[in-house]
Amino acid sequence: MPHHVGSISTQGPVLSPDARGGDAYALFHERADLFGIPVCDGDQPIGYVSRVAFLLRMADRFGRALFESRPISLVMDQEPLIIDAETHITDLGHRIVSEKPEALEQGFVIVRDGRYLGIGSGIALLGAMLKQKEAFAESLQHLADQREIAEREARLATEAKTAFLAAMSHEIRTPLNGILGLAHALALTNLNQDQMRLVKTIESSGGLLNRVLSDVLDLSRIEAAATTLELEAECPAAILRDARELWSPQAAEKGLEFVARYEGITGRAALIDGDRLRQIVFNLINNAIKFTQTGRITVLIEMSVINGQHLLEISVEDTGIGIAPEALSTLFKPFVQADATITRRFGGTGLGLTISSKLIELMGGTVSVTSVLGNGSKFAVQLPVDTVAVETVEIVTTADVEEQDDIAWHVLVVEDNAVNRTVLSRLLQAVGCTIVTASDGSEALELLSSQTFDIVLMDVQMPVMDGLTATRLLRKRPGPESKLPVIALTANVFAEDKQKCIDAGMDGFVGKPINPTALLTAINDAFAVRSASNNEGISAVA
Repeated sequence: MPHHVGSISTQGPVLSPDARGGDAYALFHERADLFGIPVCDGDQPIGYVSRVAFLLRMADRFGRALFESRPISLVMDQEPLIIDAETHITDLGHRIVSEKPEALEQGFVIVRDGRYLGIGSGIALLGAMLKQKEAFAESLQHLADQREIAEREARLATEAKTAFLAAMSHEIRTPLNGILGLAHALALTNLNQDQMRLVKTIESSGGLLNRVLSDVLDLSRIEAAATTLELEAECPAAILRDARELWSPQAAEKGLEFVARYEGITGRAALIDGDRLRQIVFNLINNAIKFTQTGRITVLIEMSVINGQHLLEISVEDTGIGIAPEALSTLFKPFVQADATITRRFGGTGLGLTISSKLIELMGGTVSVTSVLGNGSKFAVQLPVDTVAVETVEIVTTADVEEQDDIAWHVLVVEDNAVNRTVLSRLLQAVGCTIVTASDGSEALELLSSQTFDIVLMDVQMPVMDGLTATRLLRKRPGPESKLPVIALTANVFAEDKQKCIDAGMDGFVGKPINPTALLTAINDAFAVRSASNNEGISAVA
């Protein structure tokens, strides 16, 4: 029966004093069973990095930026519990209780004759003591309870982080909507060439900021296991068509050939989350265009049956700068790009591939990459899917874009932010609408009682009365205004936010920053839905 600390010693990786925070992060990422890492100068322990304390610090708002490249001495415990291997197990227990109780969870360093031997854990210690004293079972249960509390607190911390990011996103998207909306309105005025270039730069920079916000939120929700898949019938050829319409103009701007092909089974739709699949495909295409200066982008989607299972295969191949072999292993890690100079040369956060790989994993699929430095890359995705029969979707070569004729809607814009009211008013007036504005839901209901409108654009978060409450009250009214189309305008863009709007009786949903085309499309769709459902003769003029 073991009586001494040396019997519970385990071996593990050791960090040198010149290590960085990123080195510890990589070890914890690779070794899920690693609860701590000692820091040794030669064979002399000088510090200890606890997994729980370290990862909580790295998960803080700016933790990665602050500690990943900083010396390990800034995050290590400089006074760890160091125990000689010949110490009796019972004495070790007394020392932990009196000197460093947190060592039960975080671990401790074991030495022999002053030289590093290994590390010990609270679980190993309690197991040894349990063999000596039956009464120590009570302490073991206490440890289990503490671990459950720690896990619950860790989950709550993750949820709090996600909620914080969502709140910050909302606060940033609201003024960003004003910036992009006014930039769009300015672009419609009589500007000279230099002024137009400046406006386009504002729009481009704002769009990039919006993309970064979306990526950070997506990654946070995926890591918090808050992302769920909404399965529906989706034609692979339709996804390819959407990709062609969206990305071929951007490829053409760089002088790149854009090739998109669908092969395999026709007349079958995959039961899959179409929005998430588009996000994956679009991320891969965006990446390919970004890192390709000459040549072509080739997008191939295939549907096949292997051993009775339908398989959806997607490949995106480019003739771009390629990826060095040593960089492939870190390609799907967050905030990492293949070369440190890539961010400066091409921009971006490096989150697109990380989000895509995690979504693919959530869908039960795999992603791989092959690349030759200086000679292009190919990303390949395989997803097992169930299918249903559908009509064949024709793939168009170019998008048919028609001019938007002036329309004669009388619109009630309900928005508490004055800049956003201005943005929406200018946008809708530019296509022939007349506008009345309200700053909260209560004011909107009063206007709806005294005036006739064709449609309501309703912000969701407002003081006095929010948009969801106002819409519920509107739907309960006996008059014709109760059947008016209502479009939600909100900076909260998660699926559950959309569902809340639908449950409140809204007919459409447009996220901020508002895309003018998306807004007009949502309005037309809302008119069509309301016209079909209540047969009141409300129609949209397109």
